[in-house]
Amino acid sequence: MKEEKLLTIEEVAKLLSKSPRTVRRIVQRGLLNKRRIQTINGLEIRFSEDEVKKLQETMATRRPSSYSQGMDNDHNRDRDNAPHVSGTIDIKDFLQRYETLVAQVGYFRAKSEEIKMLEERTTSLTVQNQSLIEEKKKIEFERDQIVSEKQTLEVQSKTLYETEKRLKRENLVYAIVVIIALIVWFMAAIGFWGALRDRLPNLFGLTG
Repeated sequence: MKEEKLLTIEEVAKLLSKSPRTVRRIVQRGLLNKRRIQTINGLEIRFSEDEVKKLQETMATRRPSSYSQGMDNDHNRDRDNAPHVSGTIDIKDFLQRYETLVAQVGYFRAKSEEIKMLEERTTSLTVQNQSLIEEKKKIEFERDQIVSEKQTLEVQSKTLYETEKRLKRENLVYAIVVIIALIVWFMAAIGFWGALRDRLPNLFGLTG
């Protein structure tokens, strides 16, 4: 479905070759419907392009007619009675502008509140970010300490392992030496006992 195109009062005036003031009189006569739409600038008046083109065709087919003449007479009468009629039109135009201004003020006030909330949120996030940065630094410092302690423990563990191996080797050597010494002592003791046994009879005069 084709999207309906909406025109501003200046665009309608240009399309109808009329002044914006004449367009307002056409709207007051009920020959053209106005629409209020919400834009980034607040509420604004718009007109359907299709309705404007239909009105343009109607105005073209009825010229010179009582319709066109009536519009010209209205224009002349407005010009002749400018203080009275112009004042009425200006009031309506002022009310429309006032409504638009109020809508714009409300819009900008809402945006101002949103901006304020965003600024507060930004400040809060900045504080949280600084806190997280400090916490990160603290964690990194503790991590470095743990890594350093781990390296120290690894060195100590390696040293203890090497010491344990050395002590085992020394104990093994000591045990072998002790065993050898016991064997030598035992063999010496056996030899000594044999020699002593052979000499005991001679010592006590028991030999024949």
